[in-house]
Amino acid sequence: TNTTFGIAMTVMALSEVPAMMLHHRFVRHIRNDAILTISLFFFVIKGVATAFAPGTTALILVQLLQFAGFGLYLPSAMHHLNRIVAEENLVTAMLIFSSATYGIGMMTGGMLGGVLAEML
Repeated sequence: TNTTFGIAMTVMALSEVPAMMLHHRFVRHIRNDAILTISLFFFVIKGVATAFAPGTTALILVQLLQFAGFGLYLPSAMHHLNRIVAEENLVTAMLIFSSATYGIGMMTGGMLGGVLAEML
C-alpha cells in the first residue's frame, strides 16, 4: 500500500542521517576507501535482502541497512572528492559526480531494472 511504501521510505531516509552525521568520526579511525567498500557491501546486502524479504515488515526493516549503504557512501564520496580535487574545481567535481550518480546512474539503473523485470 501507499502507507507501507511511505513508512519504508521514511525508515530508509531517517537511517541515513546518523551515518552522515557520524562520518567525520568514522573517517578518523577507518580509511575512507574502506568506508566506501563497506558501503558497497551494504548496498549489495540490502538489494539481496530486499529481493528475498518475506513480507512487508521485513521489507521495512531491511531499509535500516541504508545506514551503512547510502548513509556512508555519500559523505565518503564527498570526502574523497575533497582529497583529490583542487579547491577551485571542487564545486564542478561535485556537480559532475551528482549528475553521473543521480542522473545518469539512476536513469540507467531504472531502465535496466525495468528490462529485467519484463524478462522475468
